[in-house]
Amino acid sequence: MSKIYKHLFIIIGVGICIYWPLSFFVFGVKNDILTDYFPTRFFISESLNSGYFPFWNPYVNFGVPQYTDMNSGFWNPLTWLIAYLPGYSIYTIQLEVLLYILIGGIGMYFLGRQYRWRGDISVLAAITYMGMGFFTGHIQHLNWVAPAGFLPWCIWSIHLVIKGRSYHYSVFSALLFYMLIASAHPGLIIGAWYFFILLFCMNFYLEIRRYPLEVAFLLKRVLAFAVLLCLMILGILYSYTEVLPYVTHSQKPDMGVFYNSTTHRSWWSFIFSAITNKGSSFFQNEISLRNCYIGLLPFVFFLFGIWANWKRNVFWYFIAVFFLYLSSDLFFVDEVKDFLPLVGFVRLNGAFRLFALISILIAGFDSFQEYIKGNSYRPSQLKRFLFIFSILLVPVILYLIYSIVCQNGEINQVDILSSITFSSLGIKRLIETLDFNFFLLISAFFCLIILLTIRYAVIKGKWRWVILIGIIDIFIAVNLQLPYTGVGLQKPKDLQAIISEFPKGLITPRLINLGEYDYGKPQNINVVGHGSYYNKQPGTLIRASQPIIFKSEFEIFSDSSINILKNRPFLYFETENKTPRVYPEMTNFSPNHLTINIANKESGYLVLLYKKYPHWRIKLNQQKIIKEEDNSVFYKIYLPAISSQENVIDFYFDPIWVKFFLGLNCILWMVSLTYLIIFYLKKTQRLIFQFADNSNSTFYFLPKFDINLSVKW
Repeated sequence: MSKIYKHLFIIIGVGICIYWPLSFFVFGVKNDILTDYFPTRFFISESLNSGYFPFWNPYVNFGVPQYTDMNSGFWNPLTWLIAYLPGYSIYTIQLEVLLYILIGGIGMYFLGRQYRWRGDISVLAAITYMGMGFFTGHIQHLNWVAPAGFLPWCIWSIHLVIKGRSYHYSVFSALLFYMLIASAHPGLIIGAWYFFILLFCMNFYLEIRRYPLEVAFLLKRVLAFAVLLCLMILGILYSYTEVLPYVTHSQKPDMGVFYNSTTHRSWWSFIFSAITNKGSSFFQNEISLRNCYIGLLPFVFFLFGIWANWKRNVFWYFIAVFFLYLSSDLFFVDEVKDFLPLVGFVRLNGAFRLFALISILIAGFDSFQEYIKGNSYRPSQLKRFLFIFSILLVPVILYLIYSIVCQNGEINQVDILSSITFSSLGIKRLIETLDFNFFLLISAFFCLIILLTIRYAVIKGKWRWVILIGIIDIFIAVNLQLPYTGVGLQKPKDLQAIISEFPKGLITPRLINLGEYDYGKPQNINVVGHGSYYNKQPGTLIRASQPIIFKSEFEIFSDSSINILKNRPFLYFETENKTPRVYPEMTNFSPNHLTINIANKESGYLVLLYKKYPHWRIKLNQQKIIKEEDNSVFYKIYLPAISSQENVIDFYFDPIWVKFFLGLNCILWMVSLTYLIIFYLKKTQRLIFQFADNSNSTFYFLPKFDINLSVKW
């Protein structure tokens, strides 16, 4: 078996093991991934398996256009694949999270090989990336985890576009960038724009300086990549811009930089991984935005690289500092965000730390590689640096001991350590019991032990020890935080049982008053989301938690409006003089089409409790509707009185441009994949994975080319 497959087997195996509560379904995921992300994907799955396209979702707060929901994964091909084949359940969404983490790890491995790192260093970089604090902190945020999975691949592919000598790199890179954009939170898309513009400019400059006569061909490859990517994301841009006038996210937020940022105090987590689980008053932000841990080994070598030879990775140092600053609460961050185009619209600027963390990882592992090769650094430099770094921890430890003794008179929490059990929940109970300073003291001792062990292994030249220590470090860090941000108390089978209580498929809803709806047990709302997601009855009296808030919802969910709606079904007829309502007959129901028959002897209004939104078409007796009430947030259609026959009304949702862009995407994907397959079939003598069985082998995607991280200024 070649080394490539051995390395991939190790990466996947370790990735599964470090996230064992998720991969082995010991515990279920929790919080936003179930209350916000799962319901919309579950609706896509139910729609496809019932034979309908999920353009309109009638079960979310009186209806939303599904394709405009930036958190639903509508434009992500993997979402459709999962939704149609196995279907979405608690188990599949848990595996989807793990899949994105593994994709990110494999991408980081190939990126390391592209940068000429040793195979074992590339494996450690992959494992470290999978276990970094961004993933563990945002397990519940699927549209943060997914783009982080594709980020290393996009960095890898942008080098191929610039340094390769074929158009197929442009096609392959466009597909990878599309996956990142289609799966990402808008804030991460904006951050990725700045990140890749800087990366592209740096590589473009180095390439034209090296090969000035090939500028024309380089520009053609870049143009092919840009054109294909722009065509593919037209649907995403159209759907997002279409919904902006109707939602509250169309204006810059004014929430300050503390709670939604990775505060400067959170930077302690670069050294002490688990302290982000406690001390909310100290960190002053949300728990998922705090963790910056990337393992002690790459962080130490990142700092060592700055100290010993900062010019080698000056680009990555600049990127790390720039995005770490944008994600922070430091001075003038708000002013800088308002100055940079689009950045001011990002509500959670803590998302930008992703680009800082991957830059630190790249620079750190490159310094590690260079030290092992003996090219740029001397052993005495590293020994001295590790000694100084370890010594700096001693005052911290002494201060913590002093503060604990002064506060309590004695260290009276030592006995609590005996209660630890080797499980995520046992660790969580222990951490919750300990005082913040005492827990910080334990973390400092742990950090000191790892640093001294690394120093000893470095002195002895036992690099496998160093790599093993790095893997153990990441395993411990992941399992210390997962109980707080990733997994809950309930098992997946118990969570799935809650979903299974509701009707399966898309059934015709009953015309009963909204106040009579069955939303399930109230305690389950905070577990799997509001019951209106699953009961297959349009409308709700309580606004379900969704990241996107339509402006009309403020009127819909006002007390006066709810008092009226609770005595109405989602579809009803009222006479002009407000006499008792007549229930119409619903002969056809699907998410995008309703057909109603009603024999109204008096004139009046047919009311459909769907939010008004473009692309809804209404026909009365096969004719386009003549009169509609404009002062209502719902659809209110005037029906003239008839004596001998029924009125037939059709409501149908017809987003023509969305259908066009969806079809265009399918065509572009099929053509691109066909082109790549034909290309590789014609080039069978050049294998995709070109690895020699020696330690100096380097992975390149077909033709070989050099990538040097150093920049001479």
